[in-house]
Amino acid sequence: ELELNENRISFIEPRSFVDCIKLKILKIVRNNIKSLTTDMFIGLKMVRDLNLDENIIKQVDKNIFKHLPNIRKLSVRYNFIEVISESSLAELNLIQDIKLSYQRILSLKPHSFKNMKSLKSISLEGNDLNYIQNETFVNLSSLATITIFNNKIEKIDINAFVNLPKINLIDFRNNRLRFLENSFLLQFKNVKNLSISDNLLTILKSNTFYGLILLLEINLSENK
Repeated sequence: ELELNENRISFIEPRSFVDCIKLKILKIVRNNIKSLTTDMFIGLKMVRDLNLDENIIKQVDKNIFKHLPNIRKLSVRYNFIEVISESSLAELNLIQDIKLSYQRILSLKPHSFKNMKSLKSISLEGNDLNYIQNETFVNLSSLATITIFNNKIEKIDINAFVNLPKINLIDFRNNRLRFLENSFLLQFKNVKNLSISDNLLTILKSNTFYGLILLLEINLSENK
């Protein structure tokens, strides 16, 4: 494990970790890193856990994680990223947990999480998302938890979440949703915990929760 926390690191030169071939955990928390560049992580083939929380990251290069083939956990909370593209997250084929909370993310492209067959949890709370478009979350066969609260979401396309057979917890609280399409929640047949509190819902249609036979808890409080 290598910890470089609470320093003043603003840039990591290419191949800085080239000889760290057995390193499994890398933490660079509370520094001044502004960008993630393609060759920054060369040599870190065994790293499973990468934490870049509380930097000032704004730019993420394409294929940034291609030198981290075994990464399972990625945390980039409390930074300044505005755009997440499919190419930015490419190569994360074994990832299980992604934390992209408290950034400035404005939108997510369709298939942003493509090929992440092992992904179990996505955290996107505290961003500036206002719209989730079709096929943003698709074919994620292991995904169990999505937290996307404290955003500005006004609209979710009917096919934004497709083929998520293991999803059991979804948290949409504190957004700006005014209505739910009749068949929207049918995509979450296995969900057990659902929160849509602190939104702007005024009408619930008779079949809104149709098919949610495993649902144990739902929170719709403080919609106004």
